[in-house]
Amino acid sequence: MASRDGSSRTHDHSRQLPGLAIKDQDLGCPQRLLSRIPTQAASCFPKNLSTMNIGGLSPPEPATPEIQGIAQQVKNKLEAAANKRFATYKAILYCAQVVAGMNYFIKMRCGDKEKDYVHLRIFQALPVQGGLVELSSFQLDKTKDDPITYF
Repeated sequence: MASRDGSSRTHDHSRQLPGLAIKDQDLGCPQRLLSRIPTQAASCFPKNLSTMNIGGLSPPEPATPEIQGIAQQVKNKLEAAANKRFATYKAILYCAQVVAGMNYFIKMRCGDKEKDYVHLRIFQALPVQGGLVELSSFQLDKTKDDPITYF
């Protein structure tokens, strides 16, 4: 592009974040972007971003140890808010939603009865914002077969 003085200038459109360099040509490819996220931050992101709707929920996936760890961080807050103690607390399935961070919708098994499942909505801030985890909402008395939906 020519400037006012007639000279041709090129601009470097790179964006720099700690441990992450994104160039404009990368922005069209979510898989390539995901591969540039530092490993510790990327471990909980859905592996196949092409199946996600922007702002929508990913398809349900079996819970991973990372998802169990995220759920574990909010267990005390859940028990206080629900006024219950959960002897069993196991992540079964989860969906993810990309926002300005990540929302995780997690189906937890919290006992041995049919309605001893809880759905959690947990927000995780972006790594550059500290990656903090907070319990946003929850639904009690769910069953194993209740689908995970936005709530």
